[in-house]
Amino acid sequence: MKTQQQIVTIEKSDIDKAKLCFNGKPVREIHSISKLQKHEKNALSLLRIESSDELCKLLVALFCEVENAINNPSYIHFQRPKKKGGFREIYAPSKDLKIIQKRLNYYLQAFYLCIKPDEVHGFVINPHYLGTHCNIAANAQAHISKQSVMNIDLKDFFPNIRAKQVKELFVSNIFAFNEQIANALTLLLIKRSYAYNLVIVSKP
Repeated sequence: MKTQQQIVTIEKSDIDKAKLCFNGKPVREIHSISKLQKHEKNALSLLRIESSDELCKLLVALFCEVENAINNPSYIHFQRPKKKGGFREIYAPSKDLKIIQKRLNYYLQAFYLCIKPDEVHGFVINPHYLGTHCNIAANAQAHISKQSVMNIDLKDFFPNIRAKQVKELFVSNIFAFNEQIANALTLLLIKRSYAYNLVIVSKP
């Protein structure tokens, strides 16, 4: 397991990596975990994982449960109508898989809260103690009295995220997970099919 000291201490050669980890915030200079906020502690708990046992402990699950979720993921497929016509394809995870994905999402959200730009409002869970809000109203506030506002939607964004891209993110300097953990997390977060891979836990 990585120590908290290893994660928050900055070496001169690792400044860029540290900025990626905590977006240049003072948390990187704190040497006592008791001084960290709750989401920062949760982010560190995620970043410290180096073995399957540590992953199971984080997910509050038995090894056999995580192994089954990876090797035998179960999803229910259905469609929902879109506002502007057509249908949205939905792949809902089974009850057991959903529990694991929600627990993992909890820690990923905590880490994302540490590194996200202030301008980001979508899919952000803000704890009340930060005193800020990431919602439609807060997002719109920045655009009041502007001459023009552009609103775009990326077609099939989530279905086009591939397993390879997810794994590459987990082994990058942002997370720096080893191969074993990166593979496990990737397989827990995607729905595999012959056509494409869908990221499930990234959408709350």
